[in-house]
Amino acid sequence: MGEALRKLRTAGREVTVDLNAPDMTIARSDRHAFAIHPDSARCEACDLEKGPRGICEEHYQPELAKPRCVRVLIHALVRGALGNEITRADGKIYAAVLEELDRVDDGNTELLLTLEVVRWLLKLGSRDDAKIAAGLSQWREAMVDFLDSLVKTAELDAAVER
Repeated sequence: MGEALRKLRTAGREVTVDLNAPDMTIARSDRHAFAIHPDSARCEACDLEKGPRGICEEHYQPELAKPRCVRVLIHALVRGALGNEITRADGKIYAAVLEELDRVDDGNTELLLTLEVVRWLLKLGSRDDAKIAAGLSQWREAMVDFLDSLVKTAELDAAVER
């Protein structure tokens, strides 16, 4: 079977993307910032002026720091690879990714994406001409390695099933 046909047949295969899985190094200051739930700004129990000690237990979620970092990285990769304006085809894919990413703040750290969407993210992250903030370089490389392993595993699973 040709490469194009193989990719077409596996494109709709569902892949679970665990946002805690990429081997990313997150600075302590970033870990704290990403552990704070956005709703803390409206919480009467939270006093944001007191810093870390002013966040109520409900809104301090250190287990979600890495998934939130991955979410920021995905946005940066798309913006860096495609710019601020994207085609309708890319927009449809990105819209689906955004809907999945919106669930992170609810504690869901696993995305259910199709293999084609994972390939799309891998392609964007692998582009040499995609420019992202220098501080995200390690995250980018970790994410590209992670997405590459997901694609290879899914394709291997599909080949075994035949």
